[in-house]
Amino acid sequence: MGKKIAIGIGNYLRQDDGIGPRVIEEIGLRNLNIGFDIEDIATDGLRLFKHFTPKTEKIVIIDSAYMGQKPGTIMLFAPHAVSSKKTLTQISSHEGDVLNLINLGKKLNLTIPEIKILAIEPDQVGEGDILSSRLQKKIDKLIELVMEEMT
Repeated sequence: MGKKIAIGIGNYLRQDDGIGPRVIEEIGLRNLNIGFDIEDIATDGLRLFKHFTPKTEKIVIIDSAYMGQKPGTIMLFAPHAVSSKKTLTQISSHEGDVLNLINLGKKLNLTIPEIKILAIEPDQVGEGDILSSRLQKKIDKLIELVMEEMT
């Protein structure tokens, strides 16, 4: 059996965009990561590639995402079940798209483990390090879903 890892992606300084790292931080503070690793890769999505190896069994990525839903809506999906509408002009460690990064990993012939994306529709994304109250109230639910996926 390979390693399992929960990864938070996002920017703490852009309000709800920081939900991924905050969920990872809470899992660590509550000592809930029994049987799996946690990592906050913040805005450096290219750090995903170090987990694209035969040693990794499963990755759960926690991130905010514009999905056309009501703010606070949570969705759990596999990368192949959705498509990205984001247009990137270049590969950057500060501008990323998880789906495009996974596809790049495939093109580079990296071993892609089972991946689930736990996404939440943001309410506020602007300057500031405080989550909207709507997303703050969803942290426990996001943690619960991560724990379910890791068992």
